[in-house]
Amino acid sequence: MNNLVTYNPSFEDFGNFRVYHDSSLDLPVGTGEFWKLRIGVSNDYNSEPVPGLKEMGTTYYTRLLLSWK
Repeated sequence: MNNLVTYNPSFEDFGNFRVYHDSSLDLPVGTGEFWKLRIGVSNDYNSEPVPGLKEMGTTYYTRLLLSWK
């Protein structure tokens, strides 16, 4: 299980900020740890979005990961 939360305020106006959240689960594919399937959701919130865009965007995703050492 992976979780990431970031908060990025504006230096000029602390009321203008961006919060990004990502949660995912890695599942091994096959018998080894070489390939993984990552299933997750990410949320991106902007307190002052560009006109015409929503404040929060949500993305559901599936990714295939290759790990080597």
